[in-house]
Amino acid sequence: MSEVTAPGELPSHEVHCQIQQIEALNHDVSRVWLQLPAGKRVQWHAGQYMMLNLNGEGFPFSIANHCDGRRLELHIRHGDDNSAAQDIMAYLESASTVSATLPAGMRFIDSAPEQPVWFICGSTGFAPVKAMVERLIALDFDHPVRLFWGARTPEDLYLPTLPAQWKMALKDFDFTTALSDIRHPDHAEGLVHEAALAALNEPELPLFYLGGSPPMAWAVFDALVEEGVPAGNIHCDVFDYAPRE
Repeated sequence: MSEVTAPGELPSHEVHCQIQQIEALNHDVSRVWLQLPAGKRVQWHAGQYMMLNLNGEGFPFSIANHCDGRRLELHIRHGDDNSAAQDIMAYLESASTVSATLPAGMRFIDSAPEQPVWFICGSTGFAPVKAMVERLIALDFDHPVRLFWGARTPEDLYLPTLPAQWKMALKDFDFTTALSDIRHPDHAEGLVHEAALAALNEPELPLFYLGGSPPMAWAVFDALVEEGVPAGNIHCDVFDYAPRE
């Protein structure tokens, strides 16, 4: 029996992926490369996430690359305050395969939007943003794209040269990094959404995609709506899996 999906929806698959490579991106974020099994076509939309299935539990991680082959890229933050992520990393470093279910998530970019796209993210909320920017590059997107990426210190920003590469690949791309804990001449000061609001002249025009924790995402949502951004123009998976009461 064939799987029936809604328009734009992709079928979900449970697969065993090869663990190909793990590399440190900074002091507490690692990039994990997985490979999907051969002979089974698995697709995902840029901005969607997957579940790593470990010990009877599912752990969600954004897919950090757009769908272009069998490789899956994950960014996993495993600092001292996240023992669950440390356990996951210990498993991935010792195993050769891992069970995964994908794709999941309703906030993604597949076809080219007809308006500017703004991204606001913090920490590894950068992962789905990376996938969506890659998709926009593949689509030869010609509307403005703006990235606002927040962290506490410069050391928390990983893959720091990537946005400059995107500036060369997109027709109209600009980016701002913001630091909340220290003052630095190369970065905006304060919370990342404050930098976005300072640059926002036409609040009703862009589509916004947010990447971050539920408290961060809802705080940014409130700030954008208060500034005049239509609620329907703001997208984040948090709104679906951690809705307000």
